[in-house]
Amino acid sequence: MEDFFVVTGVPPSQQAASARLTVDIAVRRELFPPGSPRDISWDELKRRIDHFRYRPLWLPLH
Repeated sequence: MEDFFVVTGVPPSQQAASARLTVDIAVRRELFPPGSPRDISWDELKRRIDHFRYRPLWLPLH
């Protein structure tokens, strides 16, 4: 089973892009805390992901 979320306000240059992220449960909970809406703005998604840019992020390798 996969989790999906909706991103609104995506700039035209990014609209054709599609991404699939494999993250562990802890990272998913930080990006989308329990009870948070599953539809967020492009700017909010970038802000949440930028939080991980400056610290180690462990992703499972498949």
